[in-house]
Amino acid sequence: YYFRSLRSCLENILDEIQSDHDIGLTAQSADFWREFVKRSASSNKVEPELWDFKETPDYWRVDPRELENAKFKFAADVASFANNKGGALIVGVTDGPIRQIQGLHYSGKDLENKIKSIAQVLGVYLGQVKMTYEICQVDIEGKFCIIIVIAQSREVISIRNQKGLYMYPFRRVAEIDAAKQEDILATKTSIARDNYQFIHILHSRVLS
Repeated sequence: YYFRSLRSCLENILDEIQSDHDIGLTAQSADFWREFVKRSASSNKVEPELWDFKETPDYWRVDPRELENAKFKFAADVASFANNKGGALIVGVTDGPIRQIQGLHYSGKDLENKIKSIAQVLGVYLGQVKMTYEICQVDIEGKFCIIIVIAQSREVISIRNQKGLYMYPFRRVAEIDAAKQEDILATKTSIARDNYQFIHILHSRVLS
């Protein structure tokens, strides 16, 4: 009985590892995100806890005097997904009653630098706990979009403002709350590791 139980436990662990591997590959799949963006942009379904559209990050086009504040808000937006269920920030689609896939008006080296700037901003403003995410570049009928795919985090993700103070952003529907660290931690007691399990929800609600 002991060895049967041990074998069953190991098989469950292997199944879980395979599932995590498969969903991790999906998180990086341009084909998956291309289909998701096309369907979600044309759908009336709204799931602001799991994904959000931006025509462009504000810090790419803000007045220089507001640049640091815009970068901080962008980092808070991304971290708020990690502290909740994970999610996707889709850049290149207008967010309004009528969504349009406009793509980004950058190409070549300029686009490459914009993508690099995302990692640089997150590197500057995120706290000491490392956040798991992917940045995917997707061509949707000749229009390039960027998908920032953010894993649900095992640990609480913080961001640091210009004064060195820490904030713990948490996404509630479409709003970003400055939550208490202990309150977010209480929601993560059953989370074993950083994960992209929210992608299963995207499959069931949009792609099914």
